[in-house]
Amino acid sequence: MFAKTEFRIRLLFAIYLSFLTFFAALSFFHQKYANAVVLVVFFFILIGLIYAIDKRGLTLGIKLGFTLVTLPFLVYLSIDGGHQNTAYLWSIPIFISILHVAGFFIGFVASVLYLLLILFLATSGYIHYFIPDRFYAVALAVILLSSIHEYLIHRQSSELTRNMEAKKKQSETDSLTGLLNRRFIDEKIDSWARDNDIGSKALMIVDIDYFKNVNDKLGHVEGDRVLEEVAKAIVSVVRPNDLIGRWGGDEFLVFLEEVQESDLRAICERLLSRVQEIKLSPTECVTVSIGAATADSEFHRLFKEADQGLYFAKDNGRNQFSVKAL
Repeated sequence: MFAKTEFRIRLLFAIYLSFLTFFAALSFFHQKYANAVVLVVFFFILIGLIYAIDKRGLTLGIKLGFTLVTLPFLVYLSIDGGHQNTAYLWSIPIFISILHVAGFFIGFVASVLYLLLILFLATSGYIHYFIPDRFYAVALAVILLSSIHEYLIHRQSSELTRNMEAKKKQSETDSLTGLLNRRFIDEKIDSWARDNDIGSKALMIVDIDYFKNVNDKLGHVEGDRVLEEVAKAIVSVVRPNDLIGRWGGDEFLVFLEEVQESDLRAICERLLSRVQEIKLSPTECVTVSIGAATADSEFHRLFKEADQGLYFAKDNGRNQFSVKAL
């Protein structure tokens, strides 16, 4: 049940449940049945929240839910007084728990409001016993310190997440074109190859025509520009969920899912037209050759047919595509 929950949240709820169990039993033993019932109800509310966190994660709704369900519990403890009128002291760990579960902003606002509520109840006569002023000062200090701690943890966690995402993206991205790199493409190929029934998927292999001449005559800087522009052209004609990668050199692979042969042909036509907008000189433009295939069978055959289609397009004059439906 706790597998997906942060360790500190697990620990917090475990402590909560332990104390609730102990004091519910103690209240029952001393025949304070109303107290026992309240503690048991809150116990099962926490069990429900734990289950929700495990299934959905620590969502905003769960954070607000936990914050709100603690309010009647806190009010009851403060008014009832408990053993020797010391129950109000339990509001301090409740404030800390709200900050841990609900986060810095929600936890801080809720804790301050709840502290002010206790002050209101005490000064309005709803609480029949005396609460010393130092309690409010200590509680406020705990709220402030816990808020600072929670903020620092949140900032550190956010920075760590950003760094991990940046490193992951860097490890999967071609530095020149910004597309997926060979390493990621190999993993995708392995994934599709393991799937016996790949569904209505397609593969495009795109090769820049006479790219070696571009590097030899115009230099590698111009060659890099052409690679970048072709990559942008491919991105502009495919769908956002299609995967595009630089296979190596001047060759690109596009993985498409839920696509029919007619759709694939339309994409190839748009790509040929879009690439020809890339100029090498006022009278010369860039062209590509495309081999593509659609299939609902195993991947190796799909890749083989797309590769053969590419060679067919190049052997028949380039600046064209060949699509085969398997």
